[in-house]
Amino acid sequence: MPDPQLKVEGQDEVLRAFNKFSDSADDLKDVNAQVGQALIGDIRSNTRVRSGTLKSSWETTAEPMTAQFANPQKYAVVQEMGGVQVEPTHAVGRAYEANQDAITGAYADGLTKRAKRANIDTA
Repeated sequence: MPDPQLKVEGQDEVLRAFNKFSDSADDLKDVNAQVGQALIGDIRSNTRVRSGTLKSSWETTAEPMTAQFANPQKYAVVQEMGGVQVEPTHAVGRAYEANQDAITGAYADGLTKRAKRANIDTA
């Protein structure tokens, strides 16, 4: 008995749309930059201040799949994570926790825009 075959009209268009979406979702650098900028103020606010150098030294960079936060001051890791007789500030973690809704919203918006550009109905 021959194998049944199924033909889907519009299959090529659907595959092109999903491939276009997949390609654009592989690079979320713009969204990661938006999230980084949204968090950097809270990270600085959560940082202990003595001279202000540590607080003002926080930087954010965006890559296709990540937002990164760094501080070039040698003592930043001790202030952030704690050490002998130093309570941790957890400035990055606290900023992340306080902004989860905004972070989720930024990624949802970014992916929705990419889906629309790929002609994928997001309703």
